[in-house]
Amino acid sequence: MTQFVTLSDKAQALVNNYVNSSISKSPFDSNIFKKLLVSVYARKSKADSELLHVLNRYIIDLSAYYTSEELDVLIAEFSALAIYCHQHDDVFYNSSNDRKTSSC
Repeated sequence: MTQFVTLSDKAQALVNNYVNSSISKSPFDSNIFKKLLVSVYARKSKADSELLHVLNRYIIDLSAYYTSEELDVLIAEFSALAIYCHQHDDVFYNSSNDRKTSSC
């Protein structure tokens, strides 16, 4: 049986706010979803330190975007967040590339 994992409305709003704010700060950053996912993962109690060492370049200070309560929501919904970021990263990356090539 296949189960679908989706973000709650609250988590979806938190992700949308982060993405919109990140695009405003760095419109051509193609790693927005990677940064969110890795940074939330880094806050999980069982995060693998060796993996985080490899992914260190994607870790950002999420306190600039979220309260600790909001981060708790994203951590609690990490599985759904991972799926969402994976699905939307390609869409975002492709639209970022379109913006880069169309502005040249």
